[in-house]
Amino acid sequence: MPTLAALRTSPGDGHLYVVARDGRVWTSEWRGSGRLSEWLPLGEPLFPRGADVVGLSNRLEDRDLFVLGRDGRLWNTCWVTDKPWKQWRGWEALGRRRFPAGAGLAAATVANSGDVAAFTVDAGGRLWIVRFPDPERGRQQWWSDLSVIDGPPLGAGAPVCAISSGHGGDLAVLALGRDGRVWTAATTWAVPAPPAPWSPWSALDGLRAVSIRALRDAAGASAVVAVGQDGRLYAASAPASETWGSWSALGRRRPVLHAGVVVLAGMRGERRVLVLGTDGRLWTNVARGGAWGGWAAVGARRFAAGATITGLGDRESEHRALVLDVDGRVWTNVTRSADARWDGWSVLGESAFPA
Repeated sequence: MPTLAALRTSPGDGHLYVVARDGRVWTSEWRGSGRLSEWLPLGEPLFPRGADVVGLSNRLEDRDLFVLGRDGRLWNTCWVTDKPWKQWRGWEALGRRRFPAGAGLAAATVANSGDVAAFTVDAGGRLWIVRFPDPERGRQQWWSDLSVIDGPPLGAGAPVCAISSGHGGDLAVLALGRDGRVWTAATTWAVPAPPAPWSPWSALDGLRAVSIRALRDAAGASAVVAVGQDGRLYAASAPASETWGSWSALGRRRPVLHAGVVVLAGMRGERRVLVLGTDGRLWTNVARGGAWGGWAAVGARRFAAGATITGLGDRESEHRALVLDVDGRVWTNVTRSADARWDGWSVLGESAFPA
């Protein structure tokens, strides 16, 4: 089943992206009323079915999408709101380098400048970065060349995450090493000064993992949630400008890995994890003040094997869970409180994804 990606550009709206069997990225959206629009394709059939779509949006409501193509290259398209045509640009290959199918892919927008960076890992376990705009060309509107970030040996196509703070130009990257540990490095992209060198890499010891998700909240604190080699979920956190703490287990629940693991920044400083359980139900766990509260089911609905999940959150109003079911319909459930009250499951309109 294809993986579902979601973006929010303003309160009350949402944009969905999926790669279909025809190799094209399809998109749908809703605004306010919650009715999902008709699914529409974005450009040419360049991608393997079910490829991950990584999306970014900024305060100007611009959007960037990144996908690894059938040819192994990294592709980008964008929607720019300050241009008179206000439409998606054609897909652009970011260099000629080939990456393995299913390689880890991440992207981040740097808060102080609006610069964009994308990261992926090659078959040799090297981490690559591409940046917009290219710092070697001033502020001209060009992508940089792909370049390697020197560091520990990563797994071939290893999972990778990128997080940027809401303040300044801080940017951090986390990736899985060949040894199964989570490794991290950071930099600062000050304006107008050149980017600072990447810090030395450090490992978050105490866990061997198979996948990771990360976030940074409004206060600048970071968190990473990992699926361990035992199939259970673990979390670690780092207060702003401080080192990472130790790993803590999030109970005994084991997620369905292909469905995805979602982490959301909290409305009042909490952090939320969403996973699809082996029983077909969506489960959530929330940390408040560093302590995780335990797993709770999000309603009684059970989804078929093969469903995939994503989520949307903002720090002021709501967290929204989204499930792409095997029949192509998108289900949603919303909480507007840290106290675990959910509105109940409903279908986002009758427009089904053409899988």
